[in-house]
Amino acid sequence: MSANRNVRKFIDLVRRVSGKWTNWDPPIPVKVGAYGTLNEDGQLIVEGNIYDDDFQRYLDANQIDLNLKAYQPELCEPEQDFIVASTGVKKRQFDVNQQANVPWVASATIKGTWQFQDGKRGALVILYAPRQNYVPTAALQKILEAKRLEGKHIVTSALACPAYLMYLSDKGGENFSVAFSARNAGPGVVSSGASAGWWTNNEAALLRRASHPKGEPRFTPLFTLQKKVKPSWLRWRGEDETDGPEEYIWQDVYPSWKPLNEDGEELED
Repeated sequence: MSANRNVRKFIDLVRRVSGKWTNWDPPIPVKVGAYGTLNEDGQLIVEGNIYDDDFQRYLDANQIDLNLKAYQPELCEPEQDFIVASTGVKKRQFDVNQQANVPWVASATIKGTWQFQDGKRGALVILYAPRQNYVPTAALQKILEAKRLEGKHIVTSALACPAYLMYLSDKGGENFSVAFSARNAGPGVVSSGASAGWWTNNEAALLRRASHPKGEPRFTPLFTLQKKVKPSWLRWRGEDETDGPEEYIWQDVYPSWKPLNEDGEELED
């Protein structure tokens, strides 16, 4: 199956400025502690979770002294919002008067206009009231001993939110205006040109948005992905990568593809 160039381009643009990976299907949760490998689209293919009973049995069978029930994921306090705009995307003045057909826009919880660069594709991600969930550092350090995780990528943190928007522009240099009202995010509350609390001036195909009717953080659009590697100073020293588990560290995962052009295709040179 060929790669979805649009998804791959979106993931690449967002990761470059935020260091986070994108879940293109936020209603399908990405759980903290999940591990697996990436497909050619940059989506995580989950093979298990360190918080599964099976993984705890693996730790016990391999004499790794760690009870993960004592190191459950930690949840941060919610932020007001979290906005990622890729390089070249500029925020502009939001003109409330131009949106008179949507009466709640003036008092919206989040609103803004972004100018996308002509001839370039750009990405925009907006999360309302996100909460970061992460694996405690002590647990991460201990599971470095688990050989099961060699060659795997692990979700060490994730941002969950009750409402999100993801947009990938074309190359037309458009102005993209957005407004979100938490009050209008309930079931059946949809204005003209809006979708359950969200309003935009562009109904492009590469636009995803949703909000939970009860304000629950059910969506996980962004997450941090890491893998265990040999520290560079040990590689320079020429040590065998099968040396003791204490010799490994966690490192952020980078895309496997070559640099992409504006259409999400790999550049040969």
